[in-house]
Formats: sequence, structure tokens, C-alpha cells
Amino acid sequence: MPTCTKCKTEKPRSEFYRRTGTPKGLCPWCKDCNHKAHREYRATARGQELAKLASKRYHRSEYGKEMNRQRARQYAADPKNKKRIRARIRKYQKRNLLKSATKSAVWRAVRAGRLLKPTACSCCREKVIVYAHHEDYSKPLDVIWLCRQCHNDLHVRKRDLATEVA
Repeated sequence: MPTCTKCKTEKPRSEFYRRTGTPKGLCPWCKDCNHKAHREYRATARGQELAKLASKRYHRSEYGKEMNRQRARQYAADPKNKKRIRARIRKYQKRNLLKSATKSAVWRAVRAGRLLKPTACSCCREKVIVYAHHEDYSKPLDVIWLCRQCHNDLHVRKRDLATEVA
């Protein structure tokens, strides 16, 4: 039976992770010591920073995006969650009456052909899915068509300007 070099206890092989390239083919620390070391490292500022970066990298990867879409579809397919989703949408619409009415007006105008939805972003000119951005919600059909990235960037700039002024 191998001995853990950290806690100095003898444990069965199943209590060690495999590691190719080592003489025994096992990690020198047992699973418990490995878990403890990882927990301690993740508690440090550097560990948290790296975990956040790894999470971002995963969620931005095609695999991570697809997994997120699958989870969202599974969540939405559950009858209990359908009620929760509808309730959350109704709550948002009640809180944001003007925004909701404006979005509906744009959707109806596009459907009726009174408002043309372009195929390219008006900022970066890239041919992608575009979203209607309103500078003023009291003018529902006065929109700027932006891709998701440009739309997010615009809101980040607005938020940054607001924090500078405050």
C-alpha cells in the first residue's frame, strides 16, 4: 500500500489519483490531502482569480455555451419551472411597463413591416443577429439595431459614464 507524502499515512491505491510519469503511476498525495490543498488554494486571492478565469474560459467556449443551452432547455421543459419562468416574466413586465410596451411595439412593427430589421449591426457592420436598442423608451420605434457585443459595450459605456458623474 502506498503512503501519502503529505499526511504520512498508508492508504489503499484507490485513495490516490493516478498520475502518469511517476514511478508508481500515482499522485504522491492522497485524495483527502489533494482536496484540502485545493480548497486552501482556492481560498487565496490568486486561486479565486484563476478559478474565475477558468469559468469565463469554459462559458465562452463552444462546449460551455452548448452545455448552458442544454441546461436552459431542460430547465424550461420542466412544468414546475414553466410556471416560475412565466411568473418571472410577468413580474418583470409589471415592474418595467414602458420597456415592455416598447419592446412589444417594435416586435409588432417588425412583424407588420412598418419597421425593417436589418441583417447587420449598425455599429460594427457585422452580419449577425441584431437587437433593437432604445435611447428613449417614450419613442418606441426610434431604435438603433446593434449586435449583442456592441449593445453590451454601449450599456457598459453608459454605466461607466453614470458612475463617473456620480
